[in-house]
Amino acid sequence: MQNLVKADQTLEFETIRKALEQHICIVDFVKKNGENRTLFATLSNEIIDHFGPVVPNKRVVPVWSMEDNAWRSFSLDSVLEFRTYCYPGDY
Repeated sequence: MQNLVKADQTLEFETIRKALEQHICIVDFVKKNGENRTLFATLSNEIIDHFGPVVPNKRVVPVWSMEDNAWRSFSLDSVLEFRTYCYPGDY
């Protein structure tokens, strides 16, 4: 597991997107209502190809939630920690 960012670092959209395309990642972030959330998420084509297209936004990252089996999103400004978890075939 690779830790890509902690709260005191700036999060880059392209870094997150590339990691999500290759891995299932763990994202710890603060929801709009102030609650903390941990999300197991991916943008891997292996998993999401049949769920429809993603509309890009450079501040909000749409992801496929592995736990909810549904689209979710998080704001880059709300991320507390982001790390890779595993490759999609290993989940």
